[in-house]
Amino acid sequence: MTTSCTDTKHPYYGEVSELPLEDTLGFFIGDNSFRMRFVSLGEALDFTSAGGMNYVLWNMGKKELVSFVKNWMDEQKPRIEYKEIPSSEISGVSKLVERKREHSYLWNKFNCDEDVELPYIDEKRCSGEKHVETIRDRAGRLRCAHINKRMLRPSFIEVHVTQPGVSSDLGRRDYYEAEPLPSSIPDADFEDEEEPLDISLDEDPDYQAYLKEKEAYDSEEPTEVVVDSCYAIISDKGVNLSLESVLTRLCIDNSFMVNDNKTSVYPFTGFTLANYVKAWHNQKGRKRFFLPRRKFETHRAFPNFMPLSSD
Repeated sequence: MTTSCTDTKHPYYGEVSELPLEDTLGFFIGDNSFRMRFVSLGEALDFTSAGGMNYVLWNMGKKELVSFVKNWMDEQKPRIEYKEIPSSEISGVSKLVERKREHSYLWNKFNCDEDVELPYIDEKRCSGEKHVETIRDRAGRLRCAHINKRMLRPSFIEVHVTQPGVSSDLGRRDYYEAEPLPSSIPDADFEDEEEPLDISLDEDPDYQAYLKEKEAYDSEEPTEVVVDSCYAIISDKGVNLSLESVLTRLCIDNSFMVNDNKTSVYPFTGFTLANYVKAWHNQKGRKRFFLPRRKFETHRAFPNFMPLSSD
């Protein structure tokens, strides 16, 4: 696709514009990754995209898109300063030693370069009814501190994990009281039997065990137990975000199509996306590309976006 910022005079434009979308990525990766040195990030993203009236699509999943950005950064030549150190062995001879290395990334052409704000979660309060209390976690995020309590018998509490194997931020544990039930009860309907079963409950060991457990259950006093803590993120404004978090929050896949992790759809061009990458890079602290293992991103900056086809 072309936009008002697309450089149609760039040496790459003619060749890339003739390629189908699924082949444009190969123009810049693998053995061709050296080509990334000669374009801004916005141009690299622009050359590898297609779109409709109000959306732009890349034939890459979010992790692939993060890797694409990382590869572009890795290909940019740093500015290196050297210092001259006289040789201790040969008089009049010096050697150059690297003193400083800096990257000055050209995120965009100047007519497309602009400041944007990262897609933080920044709500006024938790959406839960009567959820008022808040707390700061170790990363500095403001979270809901509301807890739910129930009267349960401690000896009969069971925990059900509703999302086993996922991040603790997303997984949920439900606590409930497991009232004893008999493991076997003789069938009282003998109408279809030629003769009734000769079973005595007094001689059934399973039933006797049930009676003892039920007696213990009935005699135990319920106590107040915390069964759920909300801990929802209310605001993470100012917290260092990974690039994968940024790109996932900005993505509109969920309102566009079933996300098969093979495409990424955004409500703006690659030049604007490059500006968000620049904002991510300019954060204080560590430059994290990917989310930690088994962490997931659920927040969307444009939850109700309605893509319009150009057909």
